[in-house]
Amino acid sequence: MLSDYKESEKLPGELSTSLFLLAKEIKAIPVHTPGAPVKEDVQAIYYLCDSIIRWIKGEISTDQIMAVYSLTHDHSVQASSWLKDSTLKGRLMAEMGAILRAINRIEVIRETDFATIVYLLAYAASGILCAGLTLIKSDSTSYYNNGFFLFCLSWILIFILHLISDLDNPFGFSDDSSAEDVDLAILETTQARLKEICFDEP
Repeated sequence: MLSDYKESEKLPGELSTSLFLLAKEIKAIPVHTPGAPVKEDVQAIYYLCDSIIRWIKGEISTDQIMAVYSLTHDHSVQASSWLKDSTLKGRLMAEMGAILRAINRIEVIRETDFATIVYLLAYAASGILCAGLTLIKSDSTSYYNNGFFLFCLSWILIFILHLISDLDNPFGFSDDSSAEDVDLAILETTQARLKEICFDEP
């Protein structure tokens, strides 16, 4: 679980790198082939970045992001058709492949739950412990002490269980109770840079 969380922290940066390089390389195609019309092709990269951010935040479905990716891939192929024997062709497809791998990895991490039996045992143990402490006989002098101890222990157990559940999905932006999510600042910064690259006239 923790290894997945650490890997998840790297994925926004990897996506940002691939998207930015892809946009720069497609925009450079007219240098190799003067007059090549790549305006729509390079703008497709911006829309893909925007869609990835919205998908990670839970605003669009996986089917929708895959449809946008497929359209962007078609634009990349169309743009690469203006190149003859340049190695840039291979780099364009390599970056598209890296983006798809990152999208698939995010989907796997988001949809795969930490071992269900571990959750079951943790909740069961917490419930039994709290119930046992509640049923312990006590005299009137220790009633408030036991109540305070039970409250503190229950709060700590609930907090730990929530933290484990939260760390299990580092892309839980659609869940209002989720706090431990990966930082998307690099993707949002890349989106702003792509807007300048993709919509400014050469």
